[in-house]
Parts: sequence; structure tokens; C-alpha cells
Amino acid sequence: MKTPPTTESILRKSLWSLLVLSLAIGIGVWVFWGDSVDDLIAQMDPSKFAIALLLLSLGLPTVAMRWRSLLAPEEKRNSNPLFMTALLMVGHLLNTAVPGPVGEFVSSWVLHKRYKVDLGNALSALLVSRVLGLLSAFLIACVVFWLAPFDVAPEYIEKLWVVSLLLGVLGAGVSLVVLFPAQPRRILKYMRRFSIFHRGFFQRLFDMADRLLGSFLDTTKRGFWAYSSAFFWCVLGHSMVAMGIWYTVQALGYDVGWTAIFFTYSSSIIFSLVMFMFPGSTFGFDALFSGILHMTGGIPLAVAILVASVIRFHQSLIAVIGGAMMLFSSKELIEEAMVFGRSYVKVDDVDDVDNVR
Repeated sequence: MKTPPTTESILRKSLWSLLVLSLAIGIGVWVFWGDSVDDLIAQMDPSKFAIALLLLSLGLPTVAMRWRSLLAPEEKRNSNPLFMTALLMVGHLLNTAVPGPVGEFVSSWVLHKRYKVDLGNALSALLVSRVLGLLSAFLIACVVFWLAPFDVAPEYIEKLWVVSLLLGVLGAGVSLVVLFPAQPRRILKYMRRFSIFHRGFFQRLFDMADRLLGSFLDTTKRGFWAYSSAFFWCVLGHSMVAMGIWYTVQALGYDVGWTAIFFTYSSSIIFSLVMFMFPGSTFGFDALFSGILHMTGGIPLAVAILVASVIRFHQSLIAVIGGAMMLFSSKELIEEAMVFGRSYVKVDDVDDVDNVR
């Protein structure tokens, strides 16, 4: 097994990523606006930008709350939402350095150690909350697309229908997992019979999907109210972030309808389902988000990229600050958790997968 990265190397890589992102934003503004930078700054609305930052900052605590909603009742009472938010910040840092959702596994391990939450409960609750986040984003995108349409330039209508079709396929897959978690697991077991799925990307994808489906089966006993609470926090969190994005666009001096923003953000989350397996997947999400926003919002592509970059910088900065504090306050615990996280993601690195789970 490869030696997992240390807390110092994780933080160093995150700081470098933040620096590169800052330089990229600065270069992009200079290239696309040049002498018009002063005009761009002059048309910015500081009050709307402040509201945008506040709404974007409130998105992460809602993720912690939906995670907490799916814990066992006693574990829920003993856990601290602020501490869980800090764990999610650490998870964000880890996911930028290691392919796959290692951050989720490490966050669960630390919660288990600190608050004596059952490890299986912590991990399954977090993974299920992620899938509920995907499902809620899919439903928001569908509602907006069909009930609150937005204007799209004629040259983009066909492309948007392709986006919507792919969105429907991915959303249907997520819905299948939520409603019938045992069936997809049987399908995966059948597909493993073919040799093409025995190595590389497919093996890794299937192993992680099998764990995720197993987590759903483990958490079905949580009941209606637990899932309703988690779903509420999903919708609230998505709405806060979407409105934060809307205020960001407004702050830059562009008038885009809120429905276009909600569809862009929600559909981009669904498409991120196929990106999370790779390091740097956040930048793939940003590129996709920018392209869809350009089509649905009718704003220049350069502006859409700037919006995505500003939002990414804010989220990265919050994660670096909060994650750094957690990394150094619980250094040994997190480095111990990294061993667990990497062994969980890579099945061939452990002798007994069931014991890890």
C-alpha cells in the first residue's frame, strides 16, 4: 500500500491549488477584459457580493446537518454540527489531493473516534446523504426545467436538450439506487462476471458503487422522518448555494433569471456524479457549470467562467482555513484515518474488505 499523504503535504497542495486558482482568475480577467477591468470593477455591487458570500458560506453547514440527520438518534444527540462541518472541510481538502471520496471516509473515521459514533453508521449516513443530495438536485432541475422555463438562445436549444437527456439518465440511475438499493447491487454482481470489469477504472468504480449500495441497505432502518429531515437540508443547502451564485452574477452587473441559475447548478451537481472518481474533478465541474450557465443565462462564456472561478475560490478558501485548523488540531487522528480511507477505496490493498467496512 502506498504511504498516505501527511497533513502537511495535503495542506501544502491545497495552498498551491488556491494560489494557482487565484493566478488563473487574475490572468483570465486580464485576458478577457484587458483595459476594461476598471469598468468591470466599477459595475460590481459590493452589497450583493457580500450577500453572495454569506449564502455560499451557509451551504456547507447544511451538508453537515443532513449527514447528522441520518445518524442513529443517540449518535445524533451526541454529535456536534459545527465539528461535523469542520470535518467536511477536511474532507474537501483530501478530495482535492486523492482520487475518489477518501475525504468522506476520513471524516467518518474521525467522527467515530471523537464522538463514539458507530463507524458503519457514520460512513453510511454520509454516503447516503451525498446520494440524497444528488436526488434532490435532480428533482430541483426537473421542476425548474418543466414548471419555470427560462429563455435560451436558439443556437443552444438542441444542446440543452442533450444536456437534459443525459441529466434524465443520471437522475433515473440515482432514483433507482434510492428506491431499490438491492437491485442495482445484483446488477453489479452480474456485470462483474465479465473480464473487462475486473481491473482498472471499472473495478474501482464497481467496488465503490457496491459499498454505496450496501450503505443504503444499512440505513433504511432510519425511517421516514430521518430521511425527510435530510432531504429538507438538501433542498435548503442547494437553494442557498444557488441563490449565492445568483447574487454573484448580479454583483457582476448581469441580469440572469434565478431559474436559469437553479437549473445550471442542480444539473451540474448531477453530472459531477461521473467526475468524482478523478483528482481535480472540481475543475471539470466548474467547466461544465460555466458551459451550462453560458447557455441558460445568456451571458458571455468569459463571465460564466469568472463566476465559477470566484465561487470555487471562495469554497476552497473556506475549506483551507477550516480544514487547516482541523488538520493541526487532530493531526495524528486524521493521518490514522488516511490509512483507513485509502484502504477502503482500494480493495486490492486490503486483505478482508468486509472487516474494513
